[in-house]
Amino acid sequence: MSILLRVERESGGQPIELGDGQITGYSYINTSPADFFAKAYNAEHSIQIRGEIPLRLLPPVEQDADNSNTLYAWALTEYRPDNDYYRSVTVRIVRHEKTIREVKFTDAYVHVYQEQVNGLKGVLEFELVVRQRRDHLDSIRILFPINSLKENKAKQSTNLVKIASNTTLKNVQFLGAGTLASKSSPSSYYLLSGSDVKEVFQFAKEHFSELAKSDIFGQAILAKYLYGGGEEFNIQNNKLWTEYMEKNTILKNKVKEILLQEMSSSIDNSCKYINLTQSMEIENGENITGYEYLHGTNQDINGFKALGATTNDVGFQIIGSISKTEQEVYDYDLHFQWNDLIDPNFTYTTDQVKAALAEKIPFADPKPYIIRIGWDVKGTYEKNPPSGWKSWLPKISYWPFD
Repeated sequence: MSILLRVERESGGQPIELGDGQITGYSYINTSPADFFAKAYNAEHSIQIRGEIPLRLLPPVEQDADNSNTLYAWALTEYRPDNDYYRSVTVRIVRHEKTIREVKFTDAYVHVYQEQVNGLKGVLEFELVVRQRRDHLDSIRILFPINSLKENKAKQSTNLVKIASNTTLKNVQFLGAGTLASKSSPSSYYLLSGSDVKEVFQFAKEHFSELAKSDIFGQAILAKYLYGGGEEFNIQNNKLWTEYMEKNTILKNKVKEILLQEMSSSIDNSCKYINLTQSMEIENGENITGYEYLHGTNQDINGFKALGATTNDVGFQIIGSISKTEQEVYDYDLHFQWNDLIDPNFTYTTDQVKAALAEKIPFADPKPYIIRIGWDVKGTYEKNPPSGWKSWLPKISYWPFD
């Protein structure tokens, strides 16, 4: 991977160009106040460049030489109309001879410039921080490639995203889905690590709540895919996730069928222990919902191990005990767990759509990860409900028989 820097003057002339390993680091930073609507004029967009230039490549200092196209000369430039105080700055990140990110500040000025000579390495080390003029924030451009969904081979196209002065990502179209989404996306690299459900929900609510045809659970799964760094998302007995999974009628009916089959082979006045693992599918589609992201459990143990799984838990699991009485009343104490890999399965067009969305969000670093959603249920099921006067008694039912 290489990082290229190009600085151009409006008046023309030779641009400043650095590359070939001379740029060692790049950051894009957006700083905006918490009370954004009250202090919108304080928004700041910055590019930070770190690099080193071999001393042998530096031009000699000459009395009448034109050094105006050097970084330090630009840093010393005082503001005057038409003196190239503001310049165009373009940063390109190239990987395998393909541009994976390009950021352009059309009216940038030097905020910080510092340099030092490292005699041991024989290089000039420098740091450059430029900012875009506040009244020209709408002119910032970010370009990045998208994989075409119409061809199986790797064919690159380019999508342009305009970063407006209110730092929201506008008019980002789901490739092939025909829907639009608008909401702020993180303005610099962010790591959403761990399995703190509250933190993930809060992050998803702040950045993806206005995605069309979505729910908070799909937004949370998407957020972890984009910013989770590939870390496992282990959700156990979380009230919101448990209610969400239990509300799915497809899952509910399939689990009910499994349990009825297990109960039918139970012996009177005995306790039966079960440990079941099988594939499970619920609805699929192009929406950004929890159900449609999960849609089918993945039972590829090698896929789980490749992502660092420390257990052999795959598929949909039902673990626990079922006790049967003579009256065909069943008491059960069970743990249900959905184990899945959140990664684009390109045999599904819908997964291609969601993967394309992930690639189109600036500063995201999509990484596949393991998700585990588990919950415990302690309940009773009566095969033959009471009749006569007993039918008037309050009836309590438990998932999945409720």
